[in-house]
Amino acid sequence: MEERVYEAILRSEDRSRRYRERRIRQMRRRFLLTLAAIVLTVIMAISYRAILSDAKETDDVIYKYYTSIEVQYGDTLWSIAQAYYSEEYDSVDDYIYEVMKINHLQQESVITAGSHLVVPYFSTELK
Repeated sequence: MEERVYEAILRSEDRSRRYRERRIRQMRRRFLLTLAAIVLTVIMAISYRAILSDAKETDDVIYKYYTSIEVQYGDTLWSIAQAYYSEEYDSVDDYIYEVMKINHLQQESVITAGSHLVVPYFSTELK
């Protein structure tokens, strides 16, 4: 009889040990799933913020374009620069220098009415 009791106690202890091991595995699995869900949520939140910030930055993009203009009587490089100059240049002189460079003009070059010049301008509109 004592032997049966002893075997019953051993079976009971064995069942308890297996139950504890199963519970530990379940708790580890739940912990890892919760941790994975948190990491995934953080990654998605960061990605969402990055997408939003990229979208906002593209609204402020300024594009550089060139157009050809006909020189009118009385026009000077200075008056043309004042009409097309924008704050992307450090000064009006820098703008005039670029116009001269684009059109292969020398310092002593004279522009005449009826001739054409290529001038740069900036726009936020993509053309």
